[in-house]
Amino acid sequence: MADSTSSSATNQDTVSVYQELINFLQQSQRLDVRLEATKAVLQVIHDRNQVLQLLEHKVLLPLLRVISDCSSSSTSEQAAEACQNSLQALLFLTSSTQQLTNSCVEELLQNKAVPRLVEVVFSTNVASETSRA
Repeated sequence: MADSTSSSATNQDTVSVYQELINFLQQSQRLDVRLEATKAVLQVIHDRNQVLQLLEHKVLLPLLRVISDCSSSSTSEQAAEACQNSLQALLFLTSSTQQLTNSCVEELLQNKAVPRLVEVVFSTNVASETSRA
């Protein structure tokens, strides 16, 4: 009986951690908090079980929001790093295993996120080439 109680408490703690991480990505107006949240995502994306937890808690849209917000606002060093971390995480999630890739791409398509992502990538590419010239 004690094992099931401790297991239940552990599961609740795990759910709480993922929910807090998603909240930090979604709602924080502080760039330092968003940056640390993107770093946390990058730390766990190589563990399949943790990736599945992230996907279950809908991590893709908050990552896309970070990317979109960073590309449309004045880019500070922290915002640029958060954007880069989010892009790295998104790239990994959409290209790791077939099951994860299919799930991620399906969610991106359902939320009509692909056009905005393409727009961000092209605008970032143009901006970086313009700054080099």
